[in-house]
This record gives sequence, C-alpha cells and structure tokens, in this order.
Amino acid sequence: MWPWLLSVVGITAMWLAGSKRWQGWVVGLVCESLWCVYAVRTAQYGFIAAAVAYSAVYVRNLLTWRHTPAANVLGGTREVGVTPDGIPVCSHWPQCEMCQRHVARRRQLPKGHT
Repeated sequence: MWPWLLSVVGITAMWLAGSKRWQGWVVGLVCESLWCVYAVRTAQYGFIAAAVAYSAVYVRNLLTWRHTPAANVLGGTREVGVTPDGIPVCSHWPQCEMCQRHVARRRQLPKGHT
C-alpha cells in the first residue's frame, strides 16, 4: 500500500510543478523523505540513493523557480515587473537579491547589449 500512496504523492508533485506552481517541488521533497522511511522500514536501501538524488533536483528547482530573474520567465504565468530603466525583474523586486545582481550586471553593459 505504501508504494501506491507515495506514487500518488509524487504524481501530485509533478502535476503541481507542471502547472507552474512552486509548491510542487515542496510536495516532491516531502514525498522523497517518505520514500526514505519506506526504504528503511522494508530494508530496500536502494530507494534512499534515488530519494537523495531526486531531493537534490527538487531543491535546485525550488530555488531556481522562486528566484529566477524575470528575463528568464517572461511569457510564463509568473508575475513580473520592470525597473524604471526597463530591466525585467521578478515579482519579489526589489527584495530579491538575485534580481538585484541581475539588474546591476545589466546596468554595467554597454547600450544595446542584453
């Protein structure tokens, strides 16, 4: 029964992520921790290696998803903004440190370069 439940949770995580919802990555992380519990309880330790690998991907995607400068997500469903000088930023601007670095780099480029 456990594998069925964990599969449903994992599919739900993929559905959410595919629907451009960052919460999908969090649900995926929770699911991988449950797979580790399952692996220990059933002495199938190979599942732990897979869960660690999937977790690393989920953490990376979560961090990238939440803090990608708007220039990389234009056209998506994410809310974006623009600085007064026309540089695209994410909806967390000006608090987003990644966008602050992105804007600083863009302002250092010669005119006409992006």
